[in-house]
Amino acid sequence: MYDYFLNKSKNIGSFVSFLNNNKNKEYLDYLNNSIPIEIVDRTIPEKIWYLLNNSELQLCNCGEHLSFIGFKNGYRKSCGRKECYVNSRKETCLEKYGVDNPKKSKEIIEKEQNDILEKWNGQHYMKNLDIKEKVKQSMIDNWGVEFAQQSDVIKKKSLESWQNNPNRDDIIRDKSLKNKSKTLDEKEEIDKLKKKTIIKKFGSYENFIEYRLDKIKEKSLEKYGVEHHFMDKEIVKKRIYNYKKNITNKILNKLPNDIIYIDRKQNLNLTDSYIQLKCNKCNSDFDISRQSLVNRTNINSEICLICNPISSGTSKMELDLLDFIKDNYSGEILHKERITKKELDIYLPELKLAFEFNGLYWHSNALKENNYHLEKTNEYKDIGIKIVHIWEDDWLYKNDIVKSIILNKIGSIKDKIYARKCIIKEVDNKSVREFLTKNHLQGFVGSKIKIGLYYNDELVSLMTFGALRNSLGSKNTENKWELLRFCNKINNVVIGGASKLFKHFIDNYVFEEITSFCDNSRSDGNLYEKLGFRFKYLSIPGYYYIIDGIRKHRFNYRKDKLVRLGYDKNMTEFGIMDSLGINRIYDCGEQKWIFLGTKS
Repeated sequence: MYDYFLNKSKNIGSFVSFLNNNKNKEYLDYLNNSIPIEIVDRTIPEKIWYLLNNSELQLCNCGEHLSFIGFKNGYRKSCGRKECYVNSRKETCLEKYGVDNPKKSKEIIEKEQNDILEKWNGQHYMKNLDIKEKVKQSMIDNWGVEFAQQSDVIKKKSLESWQNNPNRDDIIRDKSLKNKSKTLDEKEEIDKLKKKTIIKKFGSYENFIEYRLDKIKEKSLEKYGVEHHFMDKEIVKKRIYNYKKNITNKILNKLPNDIIYIDRKQNLNLTDSYIQLKCNKCNSDFDISRQSLVNRTNINSEICLICNPISSGTSKMELDLLDFIKDNYSGEILHKERITKKELDIYLPELKLAFEFNGLYWHSNALKENNYHLEKTNEYKDIGIKIVHIWEDDWLYKNDIVKSIILNKIGSIKDKIYARKCIIKEVDNKSVREFLTKNHLQGFVGSKIKIGLYYNDELVSLMTFGALRNSLGSKNTENKWELLRFCNKINNVVIGGASKLFKHFIDNYVFEEITSFCDNSRSDGNLYEKLGFRFKYLSIPGYYYIIDGIRKHRFNYRKDKLVRLGYDKNMTEFGIMDSLGINRIYDCGEQKWIFLGTKS
């Protein structure tokens, strides 16, 4: 019977028809009894393949059965699932070319380049006018447009594919990390290459800007009848509507089940928007400011103002701060102490040290003057008391770092490392990013020089330097540096760490002047004095915008940016942000310190 199948399979099509005939059931029974039971329900050509090849189950690495091509060609190398197919393709490429993608093979790349040289005179085929015209005509014939992204159907399909992509979050994260991991030098090199390409194409960068502006103007006139789409009142209105809608959606997503959203409205003074809600517990409607709502949501507090009225008393987070200090400090602790007219939240008399807990809404411009925090700091500084300000968002989202700062201030850190026992090394950008994110309140900032102290092969202290920053009003000049970041590993004191790192910098790098800034809300500048810096000045208080319970730097909300987003150019920055119900909070200013070189 086996020989019969072997002979008949030479004409597989007619033989399959023969076996499908009920009169020839005995042949089909023989076939089913001669192959693995797992294959019985598969197609006849596949079953014949198993019989004639006397094969075990053809399984993919994932455990699923391989995908069947046909009787003559047998099976693919994977089950057909995307993940398995990609892995299989990579294995094949590694076997053939020694790399997991043909585009990584020098041999393939050289071959492609040679083909381009021979066939398209050294240019990519899409630069060939005939090919361009052919592609354009195909798009017009198939989709009625010249380019894919001009078609609403294609755009919708692309968006759906992207939204349904199971690896979407990984792709976004990997791309973000890849961009963030680039050094300043790498970013500058990319910018140079971009400019070089633009200049080659347009003759100069200015020509490119002019061309781009003309194109925007041309398209805007064609589509909207105005020179720039932001001049169209309907577009501006739509952008503002979408912005407010997004804020509303964020509010809705965070509301607990017992709270029902009714409406969002503006108050008369335009300092904050109010949300109208209903509480199912007490069956009452109430209006709550957006900032109060965000604050209550962040600390999992009862949102309803009827069930949980607003009081001017001590917040739960302030009590948590007080408990933390009590757990780690054995000296006298005074709560709500009034030494001057201004009350201190927490005061340690033996250390002449105070801690202020600053809730973002209660300390915003809605309730406090711009100079409130600075004046309170200076008032107590004049009588020898240092105030450390703890901001609500830092306490919520950077709690470990804040607690380490507090322990250092009250002298309760037990882990002490001597700098003389550490080794100085240059630190790579990835390690700098990780270290600053975990150990510095302000997080990562790009830098050119990164030096660290290593104890038992572990980074325990870091100091970074870079060019003067334009955003801080400084003009970048050769041999003038800014000390950007310094911090130790949290819950560790590195004795002499700052001095050792700074000495290494001044001994090994050319400089005329080193500038640095410290936050007056938690530092008195003692460290800079020890390093030999000279105090320059204390800036006026800076402000942050409170967005979803987090302080956001004002630089990202400048008037020019807001106008580009479609807001009224006749309004001020404050006017626009107030109209959106977004409050400001003011800090204590920054101290500027200067270290001069020997030639200065």
